This record gives sequence, C-alpha cells and structure tokens, in this order.
Amino acid sequence: MRPARRAPLLALVLLLALTPACEAAPVDDPAPGGFVEEFDRLDPQRWTAGDHALGRGRLDPRHVRVADGRLELVVPAGGLDGAELVSTAPLTTATVTARLRVAAVPDALTGFFLYAPPDHAHEIDVEILGDPRGRVLFTTYDGDPTPRTVERTLGFDPTADAHDCTITRAPGRVAFAVDGRELLTWSDGVPDAALHLYLNTWFPQWLGGRPSPTERSTSVERVTVVPGPWPGS
Repeated sequence: MRPARRAPLLALVLLLALTPACEAAPVDDPAPGGFVEEFDRLDPQRWTAGDHALGRGRLDPRHVRVADGRLELVVPAGGLDGAELVSTAPLTTATVTARLRVAAVPDALTGFFLYAPPDHAHEIDVEILGDPRGRVLFTTYDGDPTPRTVERTLGFDPTADAHDCTITRAPGRVAFAVDGRELLTWSDGVPDAALHLYLNTWFPQWLGGRPSPTERSTSVERVTVVPGPWPGS
C-alpha cells in the first residue's frame, strides 16, 4: 500500500514546483487598490477613452493611442479636437503621478486631474499650457462655481521632455508637485468625493483657438497610483 500512496503525493509536489510564483500577486500593484500603468496596452478594465465635446472641439476616442510603451493623446493637424483617458474606478485618498511630455500646441491645454460630476463641484486640476514658457495652473472646485486657481512657472519647457506631475490628496488637503518639488499645498476648499483620474489635451475657449499645422501629441510614459494617508501622517 505504501508505493500506491506516494504517487499522488509526488504529483502534488511536482504541480506546486511548476506553478508560477508570479500568480500569487500582481507585480504592478504597489499597494491594495494602487497600480503602476506603463501602457504596454490599453486595459479596458482600468481605462476608458473620453468621447464628448469640450472647449472649442471634441475629445475623440480615435485620438487615444498606445504604442511603444506610451500613451499618446493626439491633436490632429488643422483641427481643434483632442483626446482624453479616464480611470474606470474612482480614487479617494491617494498620491497619483503622471510622467508626461505636453503636446507642443500653444493654444492647447493638457490636463492631469481628479474629477466627478457635476461641473464646479468636485475637481482637483493640474493644467499645463502647450508652449515652452512652462506655465501651469493649479485649480480646485468644491461646490463653488468660482474656482480657486493659482498659476506657477515650471522652470522648464514641458513640451521638450517628460516630467513627473503629482497630486497628493488626503481628507481636506491637497499638494501639487513637479519632479518631486512641491509647488503648492491647500488645506481648505478641497473636495471630499471619490474622483476619477483624467488625462487630456484640448482647446479651451479662453485661449486663441489656433490649430496645430502638424499632428502633435501629449506623450504619457507612466501613471502611478499609491493609495493611503498623507505622507508622514
């Protein structure tokens, strides 16, 4: 009887040895509920493309492309349409970082922001103008139709190379940083709703509305979401 009982035991040992260890936990999750997106493909369970009018044009799903490990938000030549990508799941307290290079289109705006409808109710924005001057706008809405907006200068050309833009959000607090350098912190007027993460490039009404003579795009190399409390709290 002893040899007959060893056969299934040996089979179990071999099965465990051949089972890939990576199946135990996804390698791109830095913490439960977080992720690192490097755009090897566009995961429909994580992202959806925007499809609606905005500003002077339309955000067209056909202008959202993934190639060579990058997300491209395309601004077609000669028009005023853009592109947008939205997370399917909302976020609460988290640090979110996008490594991106802004489309070199002076009358276009690139947004990296947290939002939930309706408009003017729940929003935390980083908006970068598409010219070499490095102008960036930080904005929050918290149920007030008049936003709180502050303009800063990045100190570099955001259309030339990729840089890290970070929003750190905790209850009643938000901080904005670029390349690890904190540019602004607010502890009031911060929405407390669960917000979706957005990336877009579009033509707002308050800029000149000049189309790009050639196709350009905002290039996103990586998005990182780390849930949890305020760092150091």
